[in-house]
Amino acid sequence: TEGRGLAAGDLDNDGDFDLISSFSGVGSVTYYSLNDGEGNFTNYLLDDVAFLNVWLMDADEDGDLD
Repeated sequence: TEGRGLAAGDLDNDGDFDLISSFSGVGSVTYYSLNDGEGNFTNYLLDDVAFLNVWLMDADEDGDLD
């Protein structure tokens, strides 16, 4: 499995940086990881899919990341 993409931003609007990361190859997956504000991350699997690139943006222009 190879790392393919990584982006950091405040996914849960709590004021700290969270991560989204993707890996491809055998066992391709994408995770998002929420930071508790003290540097501890909880990982969540996104349905066994992998992307070559990941990025965060405010696609709907409502002031938060999508």
